[in-house]
Amino acid sequence: MIDMNDIKEDADDGSDSASEPQINTRKMRNAAKQTKRKRESEVAKKAKAKKAKADAAKTKQQKEWEKLLDAIGKKKEELKSCEASINELDDDLRETLVHRSKILGKDRFLNKYYWFEHNGMPFGGVPTSSTAEYGYANGRLWVQGPDDNEIQANLQEPALSEDMAAFGWTVPQRKEKEEGTTHLSTSTEWGYYDNPEDVDQLVVWLDERGIREKALRKELQVYRDRIAEYMTKMKEHMDDVDKSKIEEEENMPRVSTRNKTYTERTNDETKAKCLLWTNSIMRDEVGHNHCEEYEPPKRGRKGTAKATRGRGRK
Repeated sequence: MIDMNDIKEDADDGSDSASEPQINTRKMRNAAKQTKRKRESEVAKKAKAKKAKADAAKTKQQKEWEKLLDAIGKKKEELKSCEASINELDDDLRETLVHRSKILGKDRFLNKYYWFEHNGMPFGGVPTSSTAEYGYANGRLWVQGPDDNEIQANLQEPALSEDMAAFGWTVPQRKEKEEGTTHLSTSTEWGYYDNPEDVDQLVVWLDERGIREKALRKELQVYRDRIAEYMTKMKEHMDDVDKSKIEEEENMPRVSTRNKTYTERTNDETKAKCLLWTNSIMRDEVGHNHCEEYEPPKRGRKGTAKATRGRGRK
């Protein structure tokens, strides 16, 4: 006969033995999860450290780059300062170069080009001069004709025949064709440019392949803006002068000249304004002009003054 209590006890023992595998599986899962978390944490730490290292390297490189940019900026400022000093010294040398007029260059026909503001004065003229208020000194680009000793060989045989055979033209023919009716024949003849557009056309006309014209073209390109500026100022000033003359003539009262006889003008009235100019600054500072002979002041004899009796005394 089977006892029911024994069966119950056996059943209880079986339930305890079945719960043990479940507990072990749970521990294993927890351990696996903990290991996974540790692994993920380590990977995250490694990634963070790697990123921090990269950021540090990037920051260091960026700092070096910024430092290099700062150094470049300082060098640029030093270069600008040096260029400004060079330009200032060049202007000083140009203004003190008064022993002779320096030409800008020559063209293919050996004409000489002068810009008189180029040496011996500031670009706008001497600030203490009587015409300083005009804002310009000359306002023109002057051209002097060729020297006879330089161009005469091209105007004679056998140069004329050789040029005609080689090129189909002679120097006089080309000179008349390119310069037109205003061409200059000798060094005693002068012409000028007073329009910036004409100066630009002159620069285009000059040929870079020629040694003389290449140097002249370079000088004109360097000073083109300055030349154009003072040409414009001169034109504005002359327009104002003409306008003021017209207004004065309109405002002047009309006087009948029927009963007046003709009188000859004096020499001063017929002279050009440039011939009436005088160096008043030198006269005020030194006491005489360049064309006047200098007379040193008379000095009295050294010694005691001789006593003389005055008039009316005995």
